[in-house]
Amino acid sequence: MIKRREITCAAMMLCAVGLPLRALGKATNTTLYNFTNGSDGRNPQFGLTKLGATIYGGTVYGGANGQGVYFSITDSGQFTIVHTVTGNGDATPYEPMLAANGALYGYGCNSESCVLYRMTPDGAQNIVYAFTGENAPLIPEGVPVELNGKFYGISEEGGSANAGVVFSVSKAGKMEALHTFDVKDGADAQTGLTIMDGTLYGVTSQGGPENSGDGTAFSVTPDGAFTLLYSFEGDAVGFSPYGTLLAVNGTLYGTTDEGGSSYYR
Repeated sequence: MIKRREITCAAMMLCAVGLPLRALGKATNTTLYNFTNGSDGRNPQFGLTKLGATIYGGTVYGGANGQGVYFSITDSGQFTIVHTVTGNGDATPYEPMLAANGALYGYGCNSESCVLYRMTPDGAQNIVYAFTGENAPLIPEGVPVELNGKFYGISEEGGSANAGVVFSVSKAGKMEALHTFDVKDGADAQTGLTIMDGTLYGVTSQGGPENSGDGTAFSVTPDGAFTLLYSFEGDAVGFSPYGTLLAVNGTLYGTTDEGGSSYYR
């Protein structure tokens, strides 16, 4: 069964936050659109993506078929449903999208599997690759990244140890497994990859040497050379990294879901 994140909310809305340059901390909040739980969908559970001058996103529920919608919105609040999920050759949005080559790419799920899809700005969607098959990557996480004409990503499950896979997918839909996790080098990734200087970096929320189980940080080259960079060992140093790494001036920054000196992440 495909996992979906469940949330309960009293209000579902798109909002804009303005940060005055000379008055940080005095942000203003403007509601751009309130979802109605009708044909416009409900539960927009992930971030937005800008393509050109327009912002795009999706909902995991609602819409005419109850399977979610993809929408666009301008900074003035002009809301448009660009695609209503039908379950026939398309997929419910699962993660934020990547804007590349004049289109939107992302991971979605349907009744059979999770997929990597391509969607044009006017909502025409096609499946690039379906994550199915023995030892294939399953449940991709985060935003796909593009490097040298291919898309790269990581899955939460799949592979021979069912601990996840780092993979590439060509624009023609050919998938290649670059690294299969064996638990000792990581397992259960909860976020996507980061590119720095032509190399892919990421974290897993579990796994590690000697079954520490607290997560790892790693690098993978586009041709599949894997390096275990760090093994989280819990408590004061933190464990279970969840967020995507941020590359700044040759250094990677990230956070852990648990641990720390006061155990509050």
